Amino acid sequence: MRISVIIIALWNRKTLKDCIDAIYKQSRKPDEIIVVTSSPNLVNSISLKYPKLSIILIKPQFNQPHTDIVQAINTGIDNSSGDIIVFTENDVLPYSNWLERIEFYLSIDDVGGVGGPDEIWMNGIKQAQERIGKVGRLGLGKIIGGHNKDTSDQYVDFLKGCNMAIKRSFCPYLDSNLIGFYRWEQDICLYVRAKCKRLIYRNDVRVKHIKEQETKDSKRAYIFSYNTSYLVRKYLPKKKANIFLIVSLLWGDGSSPGFFRIIKRGFSEIIISLKGKIRGWKGKA
Repeated sequence: MRISVIIIALWNRKTLKDCIDAIYKQSRKPDEIIVVTSSPNLVNSISLKYPKLSIILIKPQFNQPHTDIVQAINTGIDNSSGDIIVFTENDVLPYSNWLERIEFYLSIDDVGGVGGPDEIWMNGIKQAQERIGKVGRLGLGKIIGGHNKDTSDQYVDFLKGCNMAIKRSFCPYLDSNLIGFYRWEQDICLYVRAKCKRLIYRNDVRVKHIKEQETKDSKRAYIFSYNTSYLVRKYLPKKKANIFLIVSLLWGDGSSPGFFRIIKRGFSEIIISLKGKIRGWKGKA
């Protein structure tokens, strides 16, 4: 099987060369690497450093800032030729057997996609993570993430976009109604699940995720809430989707809190989150 690796390079681009180097040091070499970026300077510098390598550098023409990730992902998919499409980001450093394990798991007929942990590294130090049970699930009115936590191999409802591989025959283009940079991967993953294919989380499909100290963004709760509500209504049966929305409005999760989290999270963040949930349900950002 041919493997295409799509690297999204829209932020923290200084780590891109390390990411490319790590991919080219894989025990199973990629058949092509597609770097999607909005930076002409980055295109020039990478072209000079890798003049003989099979890297396709693309500069998407963005119309609106909130659609960057949708157009970037779709541009990558459109320009890929592999039987397996691997998604990652420029601040990710895969371990050397990453593509080898991905190819192994996706050779299983009923598996549509595979991913694994993204270890969080800051200032050269791996961050300790708590042990949890489930990851990557649609819960009752909430999203259970935790892909970077310590957990066991399992079947999941969705993977994490920085460490996710999908069989091309089950990989759709992203919905143009999605916004921002968060939870876009759920569109692809829920599509795979709707086609009755399994998504698996495996600890030996592992990457390092190089992080800087994140600043709090008031728009995060809106984006998380909007995309989740929109995708739940798109993919879940009507009754299940309605129940999810009601519980989500009342309680929600840590990234898209509901009304009863108001004491802990504050009035303004709850209002932003609730607006996102309602507008996502209507499909009007």
